[in-house]
Amino acid sequence: MYAYLRGKLAVKNPTSVILDLAGVGYEVSIPLSTFDHLPEVGGEVFLYIYPCYRPENVTLCGFASKEEKLLFNLLLGVNGVGPKLGLTILSGTTAAHFRDAVISGDDKTLCAISGIGKKLSQRLITELKDQIVNLEESLSPGAESSLEKEAIGALVTLGYSRAKAYKAVQDAINSKKSDKLEPLIKEALKRI
Repeated sequence: MYAYLRGKLAVKNPTSVILDLAGVGYEVSIPLSTFDHLPEVGGEVFLYIYPCYRPENVTLCGFASKEEKLLFNLLLGVNGVGPKLGLTILSGTTAAHFRDAVISGDDKTLCAISGIGKKLSQRLITELKDQIVNLEESLSPGAESSLEKEAIGALVTLGYSRAKAYKAVQDAINSKKSDKLEPLIKEALKRI
């Protein structure tokens, strides 16, 4: 229904804003990470919008980046995570830190975020790991070289999950120890 809203910032609070679009005020719930990107009241705002439909109301959730909106959408797919908790999670960390914690299986970092306990952190890791890797790839199309794709494919063929393979190959590439396929795979295997 809504993809984004662009308008004048009429009211600014840490958890919500009101955008004036041609004389109509839209109340939008936001995470703190989006609040940090807002201009002063009266300035122009562009927010990616995710409408949350509930029997009692419709809530518009807004995000400064497309990545935050996509992460929020993934969070809503996890049992026990609704719009309020999803916004709280995104308020407690950056999208990059959350993504890295899920991919690496770091439940201690996730438990440090308000609203996430041990059970939910394990559920987030289990249910979102592969989806977040796919999300990361879709946000940077063409960024993966054919060498990276081959190395990831080889590790998946060896029985490792796509998330583990992706992380290990990225770590191996960042170590700059190899620019050929076989040494890259060996280096990635050391990092799994």
